[in-house]
Amino acid sequence: AGLGGRIAVLGSGHARRVPAGMEKAEALARFADITYRCGEVAQSFGMKIAIEPLCYREDTLLNTVADGVALCRTVGHPAVGVLLDFYHFRENGESLSELASLPDLPSRLFHVHLARPDSDRGAPTEADVPAMRPWAEALRAMHYTGRISLECVFRSDFETAIRSAYPATDIFREL
Repeated sequence: AGLGGRIAVLGSGHARRVPAGMEKAEALARFADITYRCGEVAQSFGMKIAIEPLCYREDTLLNTVADGVALCRTVGHPAVGVLLDFYHFRENGESLSELASLPDLPSRLFHVHLARPDSDRGAPTEADVPAMRPWAEALRAMHYTGRISLECVFRSDFETAIRSAYPATDIFREL
C-alpha cells in the first residue's frame, strides 16, 4: 500500500503445492485460513487480495477459476477475490461458458492477466485479436471494469513487445 499497490496476488505455485502426506482438503482449509488473515491485513491498508488459479502443471491446490471462486466463498472476506489469468485458463482447458456458471464471479473478480492465446505466453500482437475477442466479450458480459495487466514472457526486447501489445489490447480498453 505504501508503494501505491491496491491488489496483492496470491499465485505462487510452489508455495501452494499440497505437501506430501497431507490431504488436499486440509491444505485448502489451511490456505483458506491464511487467506482470510491476508484479507484482514489487506483491508486494513485499503488493499485487496486476488487468488490466482494456476495451470495443473504449476500448482496442486487451486487450478480453475471455479476453484478460486469456491475458495473465495469459503474464506468469506470482502477483500478476497479471484484473478482470471487467461494463460492458465486456456492451459487448463477451461471454457468461457464455464464463467457464466459462476454467478458470483463478477463480484469476486478483482484482476485479469493477459498473454498470447497460444502456448508461448508472449505479449499479444494484433494477430491475436481474433482469439482474444471472446475473452473481452466474456469480461464485458460480466460488466468487468477492473484492472487488466499483461503477464507475459518477453522474448524480444521489452519496448518492441509492449509497442506491439498496445494496439492488440484495444479490445479490452472498451470495458
